[in-house]
Amino acid sequence: MRDAPRESDRLSSAIEESRALRRHTGELIAGARKQLESPPDIDAVMREALLVRARASLNVAASRRVHYDPGAY
Repeated sequence: MRDAPRESDRLSSAIEESRALRRHTGELIAGARKQLESPPDIDAVMREALLVRARASLNVAASRRVHYDPGAY
């Protein structure tokens, strides 16, 4: 029974982290759109793309932590 609340807390935490990443991704997209209105700075665009990919990787890693069950093996 004690595992259920902990699992629920981890799931809630992962959901909140995912929402925060989505908000941040939206901000990055808005920033990228503004940059597209002006002459493109390829270094800035590449940095933003790298950040989006890095955050997506972190999101996947966080998701795997939530679903990992060491007792299942």
